[in-house]
Amino acid sequence: MQDRAAREPCSLLVRGGLVIPATYDPDSIIEDGAVCSRGDRIVAVGSYARLRRAYAPEVVCGSDAHVLMPGLVNAHDHVRAPSTAQLGLPDDVLEAWMLDLLRLPELDPRLASTLACCRLLQSGVTTVLNSFYEASVERYGDILADTVAGCERSGIRSVVSLGILDRSPVSELLDRLQPRLPPPMQAWVRAFLSGRKPVSASNFFDIVRDWHGARRFRRTSVMMGPVSVHWCSDTLLQAIWEQARSLDLPIQTHLLESRYQRDAAAARYRRSVLKHMSEGGLLSPRLSCAHCVHVTGSDMELLADAGVSVIHCAGSNLRLKNGTAPVAEMLEAGINVGLGLDSLAIGDDGDMLREMRLVSRMHGGEERRPVPFRAAQVLNMATVDGARALGMLDDIGTLEIGKKADILALKMPEISSVRATSGATSGATTLTVSAILDRLVESIDKSEVDTVIVDGERVIDGGRHRQVDEQALLEEIDELLAARSRRRSESDAMIAALKPYVHDLLRGPTKGGADG
Repeated sequence: MQDRAAREPCSLLVRGGLVIPATYDPDSIIEDGAVCSRGDRIVAVGSYARLRRAYAPEVVCGSDAHVLMPGLVNAHDHVRAPSTAQLGLPDDVLEAWMLDLLRLPELDPRLASTLACCRLLQSGVTTVLNSFYEASVERYGDILADTVAGCERSGIRSVVSLGILDRSPVSELLDRLQPRLPPPMQAWVRAFLSGRKPVSASNFFDIVRDWHGARRFRRTSVMMGPVSVHWCSDTLLQAIWEQARSLDLPIQTHLLESRYQRDAAAARYRRSVLKHMSEGGLLSPRLSCAHCVHVTGSDMELLADAGVSVIHCAGSNLRLKNGTAPVAEMLEAGINVGLGLDSLAIGDDGDMLREMRLVSRMHGGEERRPVPFRAAQVLNMATVDGARALGMLDDIGTLEIGKKADILALKMPEISSVRATSGATSGATTLTVSAILDRLVESIDKSEVDTVIVDGERVIDGGRHRQVDEQALLEEIDELLAARSRRRSESDAMIAALKPYVHDLLRGPTKGGADG
């Protein structure tokens, strides 16, 4: 080996028996490779032998029994932990479940976001989109700052989609519900609605400009986040798009998540909501839309033609009874599709690897569509396509020189003998590269996540967080929850009593133009 002085310095060299750099074509994968970073950027990707000769790293990690790949991108989440189910809120149809959210115990947002992001990191997520919204104008700024501080403490890369709405789904639902209610319930609803003071558009845009300009956190950026097209007036949507263009910010929104939204949007616009958005100039590559469960073929053409991305939240869609998004058809139409957990992972544990497996199996071929998703497609959705959806492809999503050193190292001992062709050597069975990719999607779990690197910093090492004691964090959250659960408010009881009326309303035909 060359003398250290003759080699180029770098901060970190990570070795992998397989390195998956930019695409999931087996021909592009590097066997016994490595990635070198200097500071927060990748400076070299290639064979381990060559990089070891050329660079003098401060730290070396990984081995020929690791698979290296880009960190996973959770492109739609609410960084909420413990989960709503773990806090005693059962899954329900979306609109009834949103009303139930008012019954959640108040958590310290810093602790909650730290825990949520630590769980994501432990499943290989290095970037998360935090769809943030706070209904109280007085608390919006403080809760936002505390939430982001928790994300920063975890070490994850986060994008905060700053949320606003002016057509509250809860308020509109309760307003429609009032005529069906007994007088005492009607009085409570009127009092509840009169006490809500949402963030105004002017306050919201001040917050966006302040956070975008200050860049006060090292791994957090912002984007525009109309909470849902269904919950914003056309006037507000046009103002958001104008500000996004002015500040050169991406936009993410919820769209066509539930059947109720689909039917109410049709009643309001008298045509497809996506047709309405297209005519209003609201479709562009700047936009990503979470869910899109109830899109039609013509809707998908509009999305594809405009370069809009979709974030598929398979587990959340199942849990909140919204159905299954037509993802195979979206991909055939040329739509970029990323993946999101929506803080409703199937196991309530922030496990992106399990979500990838769910997506693969949900869309793995049907009687009339026998061609299954390939592992490469799911891996793309969880990395490069998610990065593209968030407008971050120049920085993340692949392992390429000049990009951020966001690296996932999975411990897979069987790959130490991997070859690009099948067969056996020296009596040992060797797996094909394609088989390894299949295993990454179909069977790997969090126990095999060994090292997670964000900005060139090892955040997860040996499967454990290097800075945050998750058990101590859980104990602190449990203490707070125990103290707050001793009180049951009148609102909690009233909301529980309202639920049968809500379900009855949602079962009936949608009338009028309210979107909720």
